[in-house]
Amino acid sequence: MKKVFYISIHLVVFWGCIVFFIPPNFANAQKSIKGKSMEESLNNVEAVKILEEGFRRFQKLHFCNPDSPYKKELSEGQQPRVLFISCSDSRVDPAILTEAKPGDLFVVRNISNLVPPCTKEDGSYHGVTSAIEYAVEHLHVDTIIIMGHAKCGGIHSLLLPGSYTGKSFIDRWMSIAKPAKILAEKKFPNAPFEVRQKACEQFSVVNSMNNILTFPWVKEAVKKSNLKVYGWYFDIVSGELLQYDPIKKEFFVLVPSC
Repeated sequence: MKKVFYISIHLVVFWGCIVFFIPPNFANAQKSIKGKSMEESLNNVEAVKILEEGFRRFQKLHFCNPDSPYKKELSEGQQPRVLFISCSDSRVDPAILTEAKPGDLFVVRNISNLVPPCTKEDGSYHGVTSAIEYAVEHLHVDTIIIMGHAKCGGIHSLLLPGSYTGKSFIDRWMSIAKPAKILAEKKFPNAPFEVRQKACEQFSVVNSMNNILTFPWVKEAVKKSNLKVYGWYFDIVSGELLQYDPIKKEFFVLVPSC
């Protein structure tokens, strides 16, 4: 039901002057904009303004500069060497973490950095698989990095008892990581939740590495030594970066913490 505000405007004659008196509740009514307070609306505007100012700096650096790659090779097309698959989490932007330049990475981001297995089901997981196909078959990348991270919300929810119903889009998507969950619970049945979550986050990276090799064009490129697949794990807490060793079947420290 829509709220209706009644505004009473009183005319008061004072020494020959007409004075308008507007009740205080009118000011409160004006603070409501489509269900949001004026403060909330301003915060939204400020958030967009920050992004706009960031783009202005980006534009000045890359489009007002005649030596910018956008003025040269990038305006003609892209030739990235790396397909980087990472989580949608706002804390793990691969371009920022690696200080990559425009044109360096072909990036795929999704909840929990998952790669589904190759399937013939029409329309299933097409966003990720089509990006992988494009990167390998058309851009001819020579490196694929799948990066998981600590404190992943998707993996956290997957491990919570009773949280998985299979009805939501997130549930169906996270079902890709169920093998990692099963393995984590099997190896660490009595461990604290945080230990099982970290294990599941890492096992999920390995699961996605195995899944990506089910795509024929990826498998063929790897077989011909034209493509390498890496598994990374970024520890948000310590800043440490781990890499998976497929021979030893374990993660090792690639970049130690400070």
